[in-house]
Amino acid sequence: MPSTPSRPPGSLRPRELGAAMAALATAAVVHAQPRVIYADASNTAGAHTGASWQTAYRDLQDALLAARIDPNRATRGVEVRIAQGIYTPDRASGDRYASFVLNSAVTLMGGFAGLKGSNPDERDPRQFVSVLSGDLSRNDGPAFTNYADNSRTIVSADTADGSAALDGLEISGGSAVTPVISKASSLPSAGLTLRGCTITRNLGGSGRVLHLRNSTLISCRIVDNRADNSAILFGSGNTLDACEIRGNRTTGQPIVSIVKFFSLGATDRFRRCLIADNISGAGGTLGAFESAMTIELSGCTLAGNAGLLPAVYSQLGLVRLRNCIIARNTTFSQPMNATQVAVQNASLLDMSGPTLVDNGAAGFAFLTGGTPAVSVLSGDPMFVSPNGPDQDPLLWEDNNFHLRPGSPAIDAADSSAPGFLPTDFEGRPLYDDPAAANAGFGPFAYADIGASEFNGQLCPLDFDRSGTVSVADIFAFLNAWLASDPEADFNGGGLAVQDIFDFVNAWLRGC
Repeated sequence: MPSTPSRPPGSLRPRELGAAMAALATAAVVHAQPRVIYADASNTAGAHTGASWQTAYRDLQDALLAARIDPNRATRGVEVRIAQGIYTPDRASGDRYASFVLNSAVTLMGGFAGLKGSNPDERDPRQFVSVLSGDLSRNDGPAFTNYADNSRTIVSADTADGSAALDGLEISGGSAVTPVISKASSLPSAGLTLRGCTITRNLGGSGRVLHLRNSTLISCRIVDNRADNSAILFGSGNTLDACEIRGNRTTGQPIVSIVKFFSLGATDRFRRCLIADNISGAGGTLGAFESAMTIELSGCTLAGNAGLLPAVYSQLGLVRLRNCIIARNTTFSQPMNATQVAVQNASLLDMSGPTLVDNGAAGFAFLTGGTPAVSVLSGDPMFVSPNGPDQDPLLWEDNNFHLRPGSPAIDAADSSAPGFLPTDFEGRPLYDDPAAANAGFGPFAYADIGASEFNGQLCPLDFDRSGTVSVADIFAFLNAWLASDPEADFNGGGLAVQDIFDFVNAWLRGC
């Protein structure tokens, strides 16, 4: 019987070869680049196929339709690149019920220069603003006037697997029960990802502005929205990293209302978030009203908020605090520096990292009585200008919650605490202040408590914090001095005319 010839080293049998080819095919699908579809409202010429900037769809709805019917969407994904401009969901029909529907495996990515730019692929969401707008008539006015004909829901999500995303977009001008994002409650595992988005100037009417569950928000701004009889952000199981929630108003519920939906064990996580200057006519700023729910705050700053209830209020759920600053929050019945956090009982408060509260343990209250069985840092966090140069906290845009030199929050965090992020809410790295002792714990004993990392005053003449010293710094300093802003005490001897002379002389010398 003839012998079976031996296989050369490294060769494969046909069955093995087939398995290897199948594995390679699977790997190719996993690592396949997403299909790119282009949308540019300024594209008035040529065919609109979405295959390039020159053939970009003018109407974003056409781009979404092309993404929806893509037969390979589930395996490779679709990325819709959106040029600067304003996009409304109604196709110029005035239909308030039309919305941009986001499907699984689709990412809407804004902030491209598009055909209006010298390089259409250049991307900077702050410079090239892509707006998903509910202002169908283009007539919105200040203080939410002329909103009666605006979109009821600008973006709705038809996804249950967490694969859909919004990236670098402004979403504004919605006016209804849920003007920005509506998630069907029949999808218990539903989730979205929002990166670098700004949710602003939306009117919740009788409902919430954002309705999310099991979603992730990264470096997003939720600012200057209003909700009547509900919350700005409503849901559970969400994670917010390096986000701002500022200048929002509600009349009926907390700014953020955490409820259970289907999962009793959901945790809402806020990491390195700045939550400031919000006013709630009924609830506090963050509220969990159902059992087995958890509010987890890690490296956050809650400041300048006002409401009927304290800034953090949990009737039945667990409150977990780590490396936070909670200061200057008020209730309508209590002055500043009174109760900041209220929970049902001491067992529902978990603190595994230092938290700075301006009035210390007195800032905690338990609905069943008692005092916190935890130690907290007490003292003024020394914000740069919490009321702004105009000294009007209600005009919140110029309120500055960065840390001043000497703040007890500097170099004092526990970087080993769960949820710790090595950058602040603006993406700035950790900075070891040579003027402060490293009183923190963990691998970065010089990390700061709160959302903002003090990065030193490398040049105190950069008064407007633009990164460069210019004439604008003189005007910024004079405006602060005229407004009696403590930051204008340049020489440390109290506000006086001499501060002006000292600043100008130093500015002429330079750093």
